[in-house]
Amino acid sequence: MRNGLLSKYNFAVMAATFAYGQAAPVTAEPESVVHFVQDSDYLPYMGTGKTGPTGIYTDIMREADRRMPGFRFEIHAVPWKRALYEVETGTADGVIGTYYKAKERPYIAVFSEPFNDEETFVYCKKGIAQQTWRYPMDFADLVFGNNASFQTPGPEFFDMVRAGKIGLEEALGTDENLRKLQNGRIDCYVQDGVATDGYIEAHGYDQIERVKPVKTEQAFVGFSKAFADKQGTDFIPQFNAVILAMKQDGTIKTIVRRHLGGGS
Repeated sequence: MRNGLLSKYNFAVMAATFAYGQAAPVTAEPESVVHFVQDSDYLPYMGTGKTGPTGIYTDIMREADRRMPGFRFEIHAVPWKRALYEVETGTADGVIGTYYKAKERPYIAVFSEPFNDEETFVYCKKGIAQQTWRYPMDFADLVFGNNASFQTPGPEFFDMVRAGKIGLEEALGTDENLRKLQNGRIDCYVQDGVATDGYIEAHGYDQIERVKPVKTEQAFVGFSKAFADKQGTDFIPQFNAVILAMKQDGTIKTIVRRHLGGGS
């Protein structure tokens, strides 16, 4: 009789345990949030709109986010100088769209797999410069505009600025610099062709001409040291693999074409 009671007791305990296990909710692994910043005034690559951050690079990052379960990307659009400051101070984990500037931006510990090429050109007020001029040497004594904290004009250009051979006026973004160029407040401006041509066409600027190509730069995500040393050891290799896959399967090309009006 005693054995029978024990058997019934054990069965009841097992049944209760099974029922409890079945009723217990399945808790998903919490997502790790990664904080990114991007430029707020560099369309079509990066900008801000009514719904928040927008642009080619924004959409590339959102697709990468979709392909990386276990992580959640938070993207904020701010002026470029502020974006770099947030990475430098560790407020943001990564800055979207930086060129490879390891010397100029030592606070960026790791540069990602590159995800786009930008071809930069010198734009000048009509009649100011000639296509046969060498850049930047033959542009001495002119005043250039530049997006604040952009390194786009190159190291030789900034050497000439420091030597007093080229004048430099920085503004927050491409729109303001092109407005100054159209109105004759600066002589020239170095910037990516896709971004600049879009602004010129949209605003009907007729006093600006593309003078000559400067160089091609690749766009990266630059990760802060604080992030790279900790969470980044797991995140960055996965992110690079996703970006590489998106290049190989044509996703990035599709995103670029969609933004530039080339369809899907």
